[in-house]
Amino acid sequence: MVGRPRGRQNVQYKAKEREEFFRRLDRGGTIRAVAAELGLSVDACYRWRQEANVSTPRVKSRRYTAQEKAEFFEAL
Repeated sequence: MVGRPRGRQNVQYKAKEREEFFRRLDRGGTIRAVAAELGLSVDACYRWRQEANVSTPRVKSRRYTAQEKAEFFEAL
């Protein structure tokens, strides 16, 4: 499982943890990866990003060739 389990109630994070989250996010990587490294809730990290009005670029474009699409749908 990545990060803390979803649905865990009343988890209070310190400002220090939030600062470290943004510091590592600035170095690159995904929100999920940084949350897992720090043992933070993925939901809390996404909320912090939204509250800070920070956008994170997609790591890899989701563009697929016609061949890849055909293989995918064939597998279904």
